[in-house]
Amino acid sequence: RSTTAALMTGCAVVALFTALPREAAAQSFNGTPEVVAGNAGITTGPGTTTVNVFLPETVINWYSFADVDPSAIDFQPGGTTATFNGPRGGSNYTVLNRILPLNGNSFPTDATVAFNGTVNSFLGDGATPGGNIWFYSPTGIIVGPKAAFNVGSLILTTDDIQFVPGVPDVSDGSI
Repeated sequence: RSTTAALMTGCAVVALFTALPREAAAQSFNGTPEVVAGNAGITTGPGTTTVNVFLPETVINWYSFADVDPSAIDFQPGGTTATFNGPRGGSNYTVLNRILPLNGNSFPTDATVAFNGTVNSFLGDGATPGGNIWFYSPTGIIVGPKAAFNVGSLILTTDDIQFVPGVPDVSDGSI
């Protein structure tokens, strides 16, 4: 009887683990994205992640897995580039990226997340630097010595930002 229970528990863990899709390790951001507010299109390629933002305010949850080292996640490996492109018309925008570390069984873990690559953001014309790029992780954020952030404004925090789309924020000086 205990063998059956162990087998069923093992199957349940595998089913839970595979419930969240994983992105290819070759992309820039090592996480599975979910747009939870606003509107954005996310594409990946070898060493790249591109986020095309269609509304002035967007929230993306990134589910990142601590498979190798359960204490740290290389969320953005060195030599990779993530690019945020704002809405057409060149207006300013804000993207809250909530990085949610998970262990090998898809449960929350206390692994810190690290940035070692380059993050760029542009207004809607694709050439003018701009955009408010925010990253939140409840477990800590480490910026490696070769990481670069070329963005309009940047927030890195462990304090969950209660971002409410449609409510003006102070990051652009409008209040």
